[in-house]
Amino acid sequence: MLHADPGPVRWCPGPVVGGARVRDLTLRDDRPGRTAAEVAVRLGSAAAVAEAAPARLPR
Repeated sequence: MLHADPGPVRWCPGPVVGGARVRDLTLRDDRPGRTAAEVAVRLGSAAAVAEAAPARLPR
């Protein structure tokens, strides 16, 4: 090995950590006056990233 084992892969958090990150982003990114259309665009972008994630994993 070229280096010591760095521990678990950080780009694949467990459900609890993933949920906490979603809550954090929701609280941080929310603002009064955001329209439903703006929310829909953001959710669509997040869904696209999530759907593309398996393609980035080694097989």
